[in-house]
Amino acid sequence: RILIAGGGQIGLEAADAFNQVAKNVTLVEASNQLAFKYFDSDMTQLLEQKIQESGVHVIKGHYVESIHSQDTELNVVLSQDLELLTDHVMLAVNFRPNTKLIEDQVQCHLDKTIEVDEYLETSVPDVFAVGDLIRTPYSHTETDYYLPLVNHAYISGKIAAMNLYQKTTSVPQSLRVTGSKLFGLYMVSVGLTEQEAALFYPIETTILEKETTKENPSQITVKLITKKETGQLIGAQVYSQSDILTLADLLAISINAQMTDEALAFQDRLFYSGEFSMSECIYACALKSYQKRLSEVISDGN
Repeated sequence: RILIAGGGQIGLEAADAFNQVAKNVTLVEASNQLAFKYFDSDMTQLLEQKIQESGVHVIKGHYVESIHSQDTELNVVLSQDLELLTDHVMLAVNFRPNTKLIEDQVQCHLDKTIEVDEYLETSVPDVFAVGDLIRTPYSHTETDYYLPLVNHAYISGKIAAMNLYQKTTSVPQSLRVTGSKLFGLYMVSVGLTEQEAALFYPIETTILEKETTKENPSQITVKLITKKETGQLIGAQVYSQSDILTLADLLAISINAQMTDEALAFQDRLFYSGEFSMSECIYACALKSYQKRLSEVISDGN
């Protein structure tokens, strides 16, 4: 028996892995939604259904208060006086930077991340910080967030290496690109969620369910989040039982280029007879978004 505290990307991937080797898994999440940092609730319903069907026990709206040894078991006390017995506990919550060794040598934020300039240089000249030790400028929010993801570590490491010789390369804004295969479902999230975006802009959301074809036997569901007035793409989420992970790059490039739904819908692209392109579902959803926005403009004009 394994209890996992945290229903984010790490907790979900761990639950899937343990479930595949026939462990008795309980997943505890403080929020009322799994993977809420990356997906809106309307995009996690199928995932939660598949998790339930797999036999994983999901407890939402509770958090772990304490863990006590009890003979050969562990007694886990959750909020609202709920107690569970388990053999092992995995903590997949409250990821934080390990800066204890250097926090008195460089300037740090209150959350213990290291302060860096746009070139990743710390308060100590010629000393740079990267990866999970720093905050990242978060696209379309005019602020920085702590986003401990592999791609941020990879990109910031390359930028710091360039700047060790001469400070020429600044840190780009992050789009928080994530993707996973969870309980047989491939899931991608890029940019802001609907809940996040609504804090900063008037927005529109468009969902497209691309039906199955001979070339692609699995349905693909796409959600685009755009600015209401211009149709500029600021977030996207996709899931399917087919491998759609490569769509993350197309979405990231489109958002970073500040493309609108109109521009993306009519983007020049390759058509090759007999070949199915996963990216077609993105273009189709962009067209649906543009048509919806255009019809609203016409209605307002009348």
